[in-house]
Amino acid sequence: MPDPDPSTATVKRALRRLAFAVSATEPDCRAATDCADATHIVTRGIAAIDDIELAADFLTDVGFDRFEQALTACEREEPDSLVQSGREAAEAYRAFRRAANHFRSGRGTPLRRDAK
Repeated sequence: MPDPDPSTATVKRALRRLAFAVSATEPDCRAATDCADATHIVTRGIAAIDDIELAADFLTDVGFDRFEQALTACEREEPDSLVQSGREAAEAYRAFRRAANHFRSGRGTPLRRDAK
């Protein structure tokens, strides 16, 4: 269960990871090659949006591009409810990225590693 009141340091750390997230090269996080892979990625992405640290982990491990590719693959085979939840999760990830980049660009709390 997500921490209902994460510390400022925890939130800064997660936002920094969201701002600098890159696609991973882990073998189990490769681009979806079939419907089962795509469904796994989309389901994992949907589950992660409720916790900023899990969301940052997901984007670091899988990457947003792979999530979108998996969502596109699911649109052909999966129920509309999963696809709609996936679209909502994609919009949440975009909002997380915008918020993280807002801080990263110097318009708010600094996210540099050396920031106190």
